[in-house]
Amino acid sequence: PKPGDDDDDDDDDNTAQPVVPPTLAPQMEPATPSPSYAPTPCDREEVLLEKLSTITDESLLQDPSTPQGMAFDWMQNTDTEIDACNYETLGQRYAMAVLYYSTNGDDWKDNGNWLSSRSECAWNLVACDENGLLIELTMDENSMAGEITSEFTTFSNLVAISMFNNNLQGYLPRLDDFRNLIKFDVERNEFEGPAFENLPDLSNIQFYLISNNKLTGTIPETIGNLSSLKNFWIIGNLITGTIPETIASADNLEKFFISENKISGTIPPTMGSLVELKQFFANDNIMTGIIPDSLFESISLEQLRLQKNLFTGSIPPFNAESLVDLRLQDNRFSGTLPAVFETATNIENILVGNNYLSGTIPPLNAVSLKFFDVRNNKFIGTIPLSLFNSAEELEYVYIQGNNLSGEIPSSFADADRLVDFYASNNLLSGDIPEIPESALMNLTELLLDGNSLFGNMPDSICNLRRTSLKNLWADCTSPAEVQCAIPECCTKCFPEE
Repeated sequence: PKPGDDDDDDDDDNTAQPVVPPTLAPQMEPATPSPSYAPTPCDREEVLLEKLSTITDESLLQDPSTPQGMAFDWMQNTDTEIDACNYETLGQRYAMAVLYYSTNGDDWKDNGNWLSSRSECAWNLVACDENGLLIELTMDENSMAGEITSEFTTFSNLVAISMFNNNLQGYLPRLDDFRNLIKFDVERNEFEGPAFENLPDLSNIQFYLISNNKLTGTIPETIGNLSSLKNFWIIGNLITGTIPETIASADNLEKFFISENKISGTIPPTMGSLVELKQFFANDNIMTGIIPDSLFESISLEQLRLQKNLFTGSIPPFNAESLVDLRLQDNRFSGTLPAVFETATNIENILVGNNYLSGTIPPLNAVSLKFFDVRNNKFIGTIPLSLFNSAEELEYVYIQGNNLSGEIPSSFADADRLVDFYASNNLLSGDIPEIPESALMNLTELLLDGNSLFGNMPDSICNLRRTSLKNLWADCTSPAEVQCAIPECCTKCFPEE
């Protein structure tokens, strides 16, 4: 073909093509790249300022006294092995450096690899996904001190944040865009301000744990929208308001801990519909009203702690198969104890002291019982023999301050693990029973004063003073009803002189 012809041209047009005479040399000299067309060398400071100022105000970046300024200086002058122009997670690396400086990273218990030249995903206490994006911060009990700055919002791909038991202060970090977050644990810090500002946005949250801070606010109505929520722990803050009725819609809720706040109002009857609820702690608040029957009928509820409130009414029968821990002391309950205790084979703790309960103490199933407290009520009748039958786990018995009569059952010595037995200020009578040799070797306190007991304190009990028994009280002041040498046997005699 002639010069200029296309080898693949199938055109049959015979029109003469222009002839391009061959040349013996290129028409143009190859151009040497001139500075005007060369890639501009990366100005590290300029690039860092440009990219990081989208995260942090430039004035903070250039102030070396701020955590942001310290992080900027580190990236500019120390962290020079990374290519600031092309490093894909530059903002993340910078925000992690800010976290280090803002929470006293030099004094962390574990700061391994932090601010090293390695990828930030290789720094200790973190985990990243396959794209190099931060998904876990696990910094529990790490001596962190200071405030979480706004740069924390850079970590919006986080699935788990755990900073339990540090000395972090200021407001909780903003989590508006943390759609993947499953676990948020900042318990035992010094955070203050709003407790639930972020909560409505955390659609996948399962663990919201903010106990033991100084946080304020009320439990939001939107808590019912959190269908994944399992653990809600806000103990020991300054939370007010009531439990919203919408709580019933959080149908995966397993642990609801709202103790030691200033929460008022009643328990919504709808809580009984939470079929996964295993633990409900609302003690040390100012809640009122009665306990809904529906809550006690729950087949999943294992632990119920409502002590130190202002609840009234009677204690309803509960599901005897599931309940393990029942704490209702220091309220205003009245009426009698439900008979269901006799079939509660799994119950370990029964604490109903300091109420207005009356009647007799019903038969108990003590197979699993460890802690029995009915102190300062109006119970009558005798100490139930069932309290000590099969009491292999029983450690603490507090029955003082009632109107119990009859004798101390000799079977109390069968409770091998018994540590405390307080029976003061009742109407008990008769002799104090002997105990077998080697029985009650763990007994630390035996308080029997304020009764109508008589006779000699058994030597078998006095002998315990050589081992575990630290306090033994009886009505042994002359003229004594109980003969008991002091201080060799009894440690205090009543009435006190």
